[in-house]
Amino acid sequence: MEPTVLPEYLREYRELADGLGSFAAIEKETGRMAGRFSLKPANSYGLTGGTELGYRLYPAFWGRGLATEGARALIESAFGRLHLDRVVATTMADNIGSWRVLEKCGMRRVRTFYYPDADQMPGAGHGDFIYELTCNNWTRQVKHR
Repeated sequence: MEPTVLPEYLREYRELADGLGSFAAIEKETGRMAGRFSLKPANSYGLTGGTELGYRLYPAFWGRGLATEGARALIESAFGRLHLDRVVATTMADNIGSWRVLEKCGMRRVRTFYYPDADQMPGAGHGDFIYELTCNNWTRQVKHR
């Protein structure tokens, strides 16, 4: 694990409820850090309520299904173990790979929002998508697998 992120992760574990925080994504074969996943109270711009799912993988690990695997594991934990009501996420409209991950995990796009200074962020001019999944919908999806 990269030493610069460990103190931040440990702080979150102390401050957040059990089961919430940032989680290192480690490649099993090499032990290298592939990125991170998070499950935290929603506070990103554009979100109102729920628990926010986040992930960021280093480019060398893109396209391997790791984002989908990690996101599914956190969603299962959110509903199956933590008994949360709603998981939400945001992604840039231009980030097709990311919104495909969210859709593979059963999340549905509920709206688009725009940052006030979107013209100053590359790609933000097309907006960001908000995705959500409720515990009831997740339970129905699990029963139909």
